[in-house]
Amino acid sequence: MVMEIRAEYQGNATTTEEGKVMADDTINQIMQIAEIKGVLQTNAMGDDIVSNIKDEQLGHFIKYLVGFAPLFEKTAELGSISSIVLCNNKDNHIGVFIGKEHSLGLLFDRSCSIKKLHSQIAKHLKDMSIGDR
Repeated sequence: MVMEIRAEYQGNATTTEEGKVMADDTINQIMQIAEIKGVLQTNAMGDDIVSNIKDEQLGHFIKYLVGFAPLFEKTAELGSISSIVLCNNKDNHIGVFIGKEHSLGLLFDRSCSIKKLHSQIAKHLKDMSIGDR
């Protein structure tokens, strides 16, 4: 298993009621990407906003990764962590994109490279103010 942690500053953003409506549309757009197998969006408290991930344990694991990021930031002194990606050779990969107000967990096909995935969803993440920590 390979673990990639990306730490980068991407500016400040705010969430509005319009942003929440747009987030629903954005989630639908993300789900249209062929390599995406599942989506879990959480709020700052870790509560599900949107999820189509049926495996409850996987959903809990994705939320664990979001909660793990602040601890890892302090321990490893990497600065703000905006994403964590876990890869393996047998099953789908897991990507977690972390924001101040909410985070997005993605289950994606292992044939999809991390670089390709990020380029496909970068605009959507910006629209949702994810990666803005």
